[in-house]
Amino acid sequence: MRPQPSNNPPVKPGNDRKFHPRHKKRHGFKSRPTRQTSAGGIIFRRNKGGRVEILFLKREDGRWTFPKGKQQLGESFVVAAIREIREETGIADLRYVAPLGFTAFKYLERHQGPVKPVAKTVHFFLFEAPSDAQEHIPGTEGIVEASWIRADRAFASMSYRNMDRILAKALRLIVEEERG
Repeated sequence: MRPQPSNNPPVKPGNDRKFHPRHKKRHGFKSRPTRQTSAGGIIFRRNKGGRVEILFLKREDGRWTFPKGKQQLGESFVVAAIREIREETGIADLRYVAPLGFTAFKYLERHQGPVKPVAKTVHFFLFEAPSDAQEHIPGTEGIVEASWIRADRAFASMSYRNMDRILAKALRLIVEEERG
């Protein structure tokens, strides 16, 4: 008896599962991720001794990051960043310095209903706060602490490696401005 032709796609060598483009994982997720666009800021100040300090926020999970949040309908990225900084830190008196670029990452959102994949892009901007700026953490937004960290210790304080490039650009701009 002759073997019957199969309607199944061929098996990819070295893989015991059937390969078909419709069955591939997208972006490492089993389902298509929800896209989110956010904006945030790296905030610095010059303390009374003239040293540059960067504001870091500590999340509930213990990671240190920068203020950021979802862009609202009709907001520019800069306006969204300023709003989010004010909501998460209480600091409203900021001087806009420059755009820093964006970072993109994927994660699983677990805290609102069923687990869902998210592909997020965050646009960052550099802002200067007054030397006496004090943060006021409202206890919402998942932020539990804030700390002004000396610029020379900023990389060691950061929890997310995908932010290295953004922080490096911020520090370069601060140095250029001081020379300037």
